[in-house]
Amino acid sequence: MTFEDWFDKIILPYFRNLLGKKVLIGDNLESHISLHVLEACEQHSINFVLLPPNGTHLLQPLDVAFFAPMKKAWREILREWKNKNRGCIPKSDFPRLFNKCIKNIENIENNIKSGFRGCGIIPLDPNVVLSKIPDVDASQEQDQRQNEKHWTTTLQEFLKESRLAATQDLRPKRGKKLKIAPGKSIGRKDLEAPSTSCADHINSDLEKNSEREDETESNDDDLELEDVTDGDEKENCGQEDLETDADLVSNVIQGTFVLVKFNCPKNAHKYYVGCVSEIVDEAKNVYYVNFLRKQQSEKTGVHFVYPNTKDQSLVEGPQIFQIIKDVKFLRRERFQFPSLRKYDVRIE
Repeated sequence: MTFEDWFDKIILPYFRNLLGKKVLIGDNLESHISLHVLEACEQHSINFVLLPPNGTHLLQPLDVAFFAPMKKAWREILREWKNKNRGCIPKSDFPRLFNKCIKNIENIENNIKSGFRGCGIIPLDPNVVLSKIPDVDASQEQDQRQNEKHWTTTLQEFLKESRLAATQDLRPKRGKKLKIAPGKSIGRKDLEAPSTSCADHINSDLEKNSEREDETESNDDDLELEDVTDGDEKENCGQEDLETDADLVSNVIQGTFVLVKFNCPKNAHKYYVGCVSEIVDEAKNVYYVNFLRKQQSEKTGVHFVYPNTKDQSLVEGPQIFQIIKDVKFLRRERFQFPSLRKYDVRIE
């Protein structure tokens, strides 16, 4: 983890040479908190204090005094580069250009010191931050809250009517910030306290997954598998290739391409091609699956690609209808599945 590496190689060597209690200030982003870091803080008498959320413009020294001149210098670098080149900056050129950007910032040392002084950290002065917060009369504050509540409620109702019923967000939830009181140092016991668990996210995604099964219409880019034969042939077509296997889920591993079945009204089924990205619960056969989209070109014919916006959903074992083993890898992350040629995979 990048944060743990930074903590071990920069923070700990610095704090080892200091006596007494030490304070490490950081934001309360969940990815910055780990058991390894907290144990090291307790071992070396370091108080890990978290900044209040939505307050970096007042409490983060880089936000207060450094990022603005850095962005200005970086825009100049970009302007010079675009006048001589075309397209995006190659990764190989970025370190050189960014180093030039840092060197072009005037009074960089004074800017950094001013950031800590402007946040009331060094020298320690809480009034520096408190003076930037405007005073609001109690009656004015109450009226303002009522007005905000009124227009916020109206806007929410409008959005629910116009959008929520038509679309659903199937993207996985991002990790939430830890609920730690501002100014309180964090320890191992805070990680052990009840909070939003992985199971909560799993249950939430499974509910969304069931809603997806109940949809009567597909979006424009959904993949629907329908038989192309008629009569008795339609009932027996592909039964050998697409027969549900009770032990199928035991062969599912990360990176496996699968055919997922969703139940629809009127005893119909829809099938989607996806790739298992993560095994969430091996005992309960719960997986994260990234779904693909169909494309067609004159050169390669029908093929599948990952959409620009990740279409990921939790899938339970019974929904996996078949493992797709005959995968043909094309250039530019395109795929073909010959066993699906008996079926008409089309975009509704």
